[in-house]
Amino acid sequence: MIDRLTGWLKRRSENSQVTYSRFGLPGDEVDERAPPTQIHVAHFDDDAPEFRAFFTHSTRAAAVAAGFGLSCSVFSFVMFLFEFRWEAHGGGADFGTLIGSLLFLIIGTVVHWQVLIGIRKESAMNLIPAIMVYSFLIIVELVIYILAANHIVNSSLLFTYPPDKNTPTFLTLSVFYLTVMGVQAAMLLSICKARTYFEAKEAHRKEVQIAENGKRQNPQMQIVYVKPTEVIAPMTSDAEATVLTSPPPRVILAANDEIA
Repeated sequence: MIDRLTGWLKRRSENSQVTYSRFGLPGDEVDERAPPTQIHVAHFDDDAPEFRAFFTHSTRAAAVAAGFGLSCSVFSFVMFLFEFRWEAHGGGADFGTLIGSLLFLIIGTVVHWQVLIGIRKESAMNLIPAIMVYSFLIIVELVIYILAANHIVNSSLLFTYPPDKNTPTFLTLSVFYLTVMGVQAAMLLSICKARTYFEAKEAHRKEVQIAENGKRQNPQMQIVYVKPTEVIAPMTSDAEATVLTSPPPRVILAANDEIA
């Protein structure tokens, strides 16, 4: 049932048409004005500043972040298997710890692999799990850091016994947590910018599709790509001879149409 509904919605979205009646609905009053000669579509710049991260394109930065995260997930799992003291448990293995480490490996692998798939398919949806996971991790790590730092500071003020060598100092704790959270924040920023790029590119693709559908209905019409620095010539109303405001750069508008 869900597949049928999704297919129906997709077919409806692909049947987008451009109409030049006054209200844009079948059966309404037909506009007697001459057909438009141009339709304006916003120009899409792949190298726009909002699509770049860390002196490179956001997709490359997101791919590097996904590869680094995937490597860290596998490396952390392998290192944990060798470093954990399994002999300290009576049965030779702690199944709870083993299941937890397997879940860590599976989630880390799937999340970062989805980012790579999303970059390959140019799909913003595949990047959402990584954004959610990294946002959750940063918040949890920040809370743990605040609680641990507060405990260390209060312990040093209340007790004067010699510090334990196995207990991390405030400086060590701060360097570790802030470094980890900083790297994760950089990875999150790269993935978010890549998602913004894919969403903008998909919106531009739909705009071009609608413009091409309109051109098929009116072959004499030209598709004009407008850059952000360009200004569309203001339109005038024949009835009142007043100048009307130009449309925003992301709006598809026929050149001879009026703004109500």
